[in-house]
Amino acid sequence: MKKEDLIYIKSLRPELDTTGEELLRKGREIGKGLVVGRSRFCQERGYDNHMQYRMEMAKKGETVFILVVGRATLEEQLEAFQIIYDFCKRLDIDVPIVQNIPSPNLALPKELRENATKTTSYMINCFEEWKAHVDAAPLEICFCDAVLSSPNSLETTVNSVKCGSTKIGEFSQFIWRHQGFTDEYKRMCDFITSLGIVSTKRDDYLMVETYLDDGMPGYFMDCVSYIAYALLEHYICEDLCHARYTVSFGGLLTTIESRMGTAIAIHKLLARDDQCVISYINNSTNLAWDHDIEANYGIHAKECLIEGLVERKYHMGMAIDPVAITEKVAVTNLQEQLDVFISGKRVMENLEEWEKLIDLEPLDKLSDEMARLGKQMFENILEGFQEAGINIKDPLELVVVLQNFNRSKIEGMFHPSTYHTDHTEIKPLVPTAMGKQMIEMRDEIIADLQDEYQHALDGHKVLLASGDTHTYGLLLVDGVLTKMGATVVNAGVEIDPITLLDLADEEGITNVGVSVHNGQALDYGRQLSALAKERNKRYHFFMGGKMNTILPGHSDPSDVEDLLVEAGIHATNDLAQTIEGIKNANDVPAIL
Repeated sequence: MKKEDLIYIKSLRPELDTTGEELLRKGREIGKGLVVGRSRFCQERGYDNHMQYRMEMAKKGETVFILVVGRATLEEQLEAFQIIYDFCKRLDIDVPIVQNIPSPNLALPKELRENATKTTSYMINCFEEWKAHVDAAPLEICFCDAVLSSPNSLETTVNSVKCGSTKIGEFSQFIWRHQGFTDEYKRMCDFITSLGIVSTKRDDYLMVETYLDDGMPGYFMDCVSYIAYALLEHYICEDLCHARYTVSFGGLLTTIESRMGTAIAIHKLLARDDQCVISYINNSTNLAWDHDIEANYGIHAKECLIEGLVERKYHMGMAIDPVAITEKVAVTNLQEQLDVFISGKRVMENLEEWEKLIDLEPLDKLSDEMARLGKQMFENILEGFQEAGINIKDPLELVVVLQNFNRSKIEGMFHPSTYHTDHTEIKPLVPTAMGKQMIEMRDEIIADLQDEYQHALDGHKVLLASGDTHTYGLLLVDGVLTKMGATVVNAGVEIDPITLLDLADEEGITNVGVSVHNGQALDYGRQLSALAKERNKRYHFFMGGKMNTILPGHSDPSDVEDLLVEAGIHATNDLAQTIEGIKNANDVPAIL
């Protein structure tokens, strides 16, 4: 390895006061005392566990669907389950798996939730409410987000096991940070303990789930790196912790080669006779329009078609998460999800007619090369970590190192095109869509703005952060403002308002920008305004991204740009306006 890379990795080696094996033993003791629940779906259909059903469908080459559901209140969530079941019964179609999306604040210990930024989804407050999910309808109900690797993981993992959640996740989210919670070492210890809990339920086919795009792969430029990272998580989960592991992904990938090549390669590397390794593929919104919304059914249909054909050929057990056509512009309602689900089900009809006409051989050959390079990169990572003195047999040491690893460094260090070479820029075999799209969009915006604004921000210092885990919008704005002359300090992702203003004060910066995602905007903006007044300091706040939230008395999110402006936040996705706002910040009233 390059000397500077070795020095960097060595700097991440933690001082541990316990071992991963000790934490796994603790988790196994907890797990032994837990009885796994059984879903109404399995009870009424006669399956011992849901994996029996999945493998039965995989053997036949039939595609299962999954709906990711997160309503505004618990009552609406439980009602949604019955609506989904009744919808399927009326149309005489197989029911989808349902994956819950509760409030991300479920990840926090109860004492930290009150001051956390409000979100668009509901909260689960006690075990009776957890149990109410699986009792609500004859569906397979899964708990993944805000469970396995969260600050509250011991409680959420135990409750998921007791409810019989087939999938418990998300492994990849261990790199996230959570508002108000700072003891990351304890969180990593609890994460390993939680893996120990799940490992005791191998015979019940409870699976550790990952969603790759939520973790490090969300920062990668090559799908080969996706595959390598999945192998790394699999190594930690299966080889070191002895828990079953399953992969989902797809929201950040667009092309057939990237989506299907990645799925087939991981399947070829990790396939088992008794379980599916590819849990589901998330259909994407990257090519969706934000106007003439109905046209997005075209994108959805072609993704479902190739996914169904690939499933018929490879029998992976890969489910499809069909993304509603409105997903790009707003949080979707249940009817929109049912509409896209049933359209996907119709695409699956008569696939044998397409099967005769479409040759998947080029995809098969590509996936072989992706698998080869992905395995090589995985081996590079373990070799490099060992060389740097990291104990690759200790799952705790590995997750602590990985959590603190610079997201943009790991691919460049270990990619087959750079490892043990003088090259620093990777050569992607199959580029990821979001990385490529972000670069193209950034360069297009720069080209549009540079004649008028190229030196507009000379001498201006700007602090940027993302309010959640999403990074591409943050990187885009960073690149544009830097090109226009600003000195940008990038605080990274998952930055809460207090931390953001603390950093602004340390750096002496008054221009503070935030990229937000669904549900965060208004609460985040109001917290910034209140903190500025408490500190009696003048700031220029600007915000972009998905600026919506659920307002009192509403079940669906509303646009809140006007309310943010009232709170003193410059809220817009027009970067020309953002540049003008920063340039003229000293000439207009700001929050004091």
